[in-house]
Formats: sequence, C-alpha cells, structure tokens
Amino acid sequence: MKEPIIKLEVELSTDRQYVFSRCEFVFGSVSVGDYEQLMLAKSLLLALEDLVVRMNDFEPIECAMDNLENVLSNAIREDIRNSCLPLGVEAFDGDEAVFVDVHKQSFIVIKPWTSTTCFTEELSISQYCSMIEASIYELKERLKMFASIPSI
Repeated sequence: MKEPIIKLEVELSTDRQYVFSRCEFVFGSVSVGDYEQLMLAKSLLLALEDLVVRMNDFEPIECAMDNLENVLSNAIREDIRNSCLPLGVEAFDGDEAVFVDVHKQSFIVIKPWTSTTCFTEELSISQYCSMIEASIYELKERLKMFASIPSI
C-alpha cells in the first residue's frame, strides 16, 4: 500500500490581511478535497485538529467487503461526525470516508463527491492520524512564518 499524503499549500492574500490554504488528501487509488478551493488557513487547522480528536474516539465499523458502500452512506447519514475527513471546510464538502474492519483488517472507504464509486485503501486509524498530525504541525509552522509579517 502506498502511504497516503496530505497535499497542503499556504499563501498570503494579496491585501496581506489573510492566510489562505489549499488541501487535498491523496490516497493510492483516489484523492479527496478540492485543491482549487481556497479556505482560511486557520479554519483548515481547526478542522484537522477536530478530525484527529474524532479519529481518536472512532471505532472502525465491522462489515463485509461487499457491503462497504452501504456502511459508508449509513454511517455518514447517521452522524456526520462519523466522517473520517475534515468537516466545516468547503474543500471537503460532499466527500465521504469512514474506517471499517473487514476480517480484522482496517480499511478506509472513500467516496469523492464527484464519484458514484467507492474506493478502498488498507490503512489503520493510527497511520491516518499520524499523517494528519504531521500536516497540522506543518500548517502551524507555516502560519508562524506569516505571523511575523507586520500587516497580519
């Protein structure tokens, strides 16, 4: 399995008043998050921190491989906080993901908003959280760089 990555960009607004970001989660088989969508960097930071908290409390849903799509849609419909993607930032609106256990193996089931198909990646929640925590650290470091600009 190819380790997923978070593609992250941070930039200063032209009036030097705001710090914006772009974000996309890149898995082996699919990417989620609209990388073209600008969002406030601090909003993304809060969404990523919230995601780590939710993932630390999340128990993968046990299911069969032929029931992944139903489990995904039911889990999200039941409670949006079951989503394994950032919430409250437009770049991820409509994308869906949830962790499942199939025969004691951990998978993330992903459905981009533009797709009618689900994608499955073998991945543990701890691996996923490590990836997100590294991105949180990177985003905080970039925000510190911009904080030294007098107009911010």
